[in-house]
Amino acid sequence: MLVEDVLNLLNIAYNLTECRLIHLQNLPNAQTMGDKAISHPKLHCFYANFTLRFYQFPDFFNLISLRNLTTLSLEFPIYSIPADPLINFLERSGPSLKSLSLAEAGPTLLGEELINVCLTTPQLTTLDLWFRPPGRYDVEEYLGPFFERLCLDPEQRDIPANEVPILPLLQTFILEMHGDFPWHLLPGMISPFNNGIHSTRRPLQKVVIKCYVDLEERMNDSDGSESSHSSDSGDDEGDITPDRKSTPKHERRFSIDDRLATINKFRRLREISYALIPDWDTYDMLWDFGRQLSTFQLLLSSEYQSHHEWDLFELSCLLLDLDDPQ
Repeated sequence: MLVEDVLNLLNIAYNLTECRLIHLQNLPNAQTMGDKAISHPKLHCFYANFTLRFYQFPDFFNLISLRNLTTLSLEFPIYSIPADPLINFLERSGPSLKSLSLAEAGPTLLGEELINVCLTTPQLTTLDLWFRPPGRYDVEEYLGPFFERLCLDPEQRDIPANEVPILPLLQTFILEMHGDFPWHLLPGMISPFNNGIHSTRRPLQKVVIKCYVDLEERMNDSDGSESSHSSDSGDDEGDITPDRKSTPKHERRFSIDDRLATINKFRRLREISYALIPDWDTYDMLWDFGRQLSTFQLLLSSEYQSHHEWDLFELSCLLLDLDDPQ
C-alpha cells in the first residue's frame, strides 16, 4: 500500500478505530505528501510493517496525529526507525498510549532516544523492543544509558523528589536483541524505588528478556581470551569452562541435567532451555533475586544462532521470563 493511500484513508474514515498496514511503500518518483496535517479522532490501534527502504517515514509521521492512540506497533525489517520523527509523533499522539512495540534492524534508537520515547509516553503499561541488527554491535554503547535509566541501581534506589523513574506504570517488558543483557541491572527494574515522598515499584507482571547469541563467536572470543591468559600466567583461567575449584553459592556442582531438574522443581518452570551467564557472581545474583520474588513465577527461554551442537558448561543458566501467575 502506498503511503498516500493511507493518508487518504485516515482523512475520510472518521470512525476507524484500528488500522493495520502491511508493507507500507514510498510514493513513486520521489513525490511528496504535501503539508496538510491529518488528525484522526478515534483511532486507538495502529500497526505498521514497512518495506525494506521506507525513506518517507519522517514525512508520514510528521503529518499525522492520533490523539486517542492506545496501541502502537512499528516493524522495520531492515530499515531503522528515525528517532526524531517518532518522538515528535509521540508528543502529539502518545499521552494516552498504553502499549508500544518497536522492531528494527538498527538499532538507531540509541539509549538516549529510547529514554526520550519513554519520557514522552509515561502511561505505557507494555513495552516490547526487538533489536536485530546485522553483525555485531556494542550493547553497552547502543542501549547502556536506557538500561541504566530503566533499571535503577538496587543499592541506590533513592531518586530526587522532583523526578520519577521512566515508565512508572509498566506492567509488561519484553526485549529481544543480539548480545548480552546486563543482568546485574535486572533487580533495579523490579525493586522498589524511593523519591523522598513514598516508596513504590512498577506494577510489573511480566518481564521477558531474550538474547540471541552466536555460540561459535562466543567460543572464538573465549579461545582468544584463553590464549592471552595462557601467555601471561601459564594457567587455564581463560578457559570458557569455569575453574573447577569454584562453586556457586547456592548449590553443588551437578551435571547439567541434574541441575536443570533442580531448578525446574524449585521454580515450577514450564520451559527449559539454555543461556550463558558470564560469571558465578551474576548467577548467584539471579538465583538470590529469583528466590525473593514471591509473587513472580520464573520462566526462562533462549535461542542460539548456531548450526552446531554445543556442550554447555556448568555455568550455563536459563534466560529470564518473569510471569505473575495472577
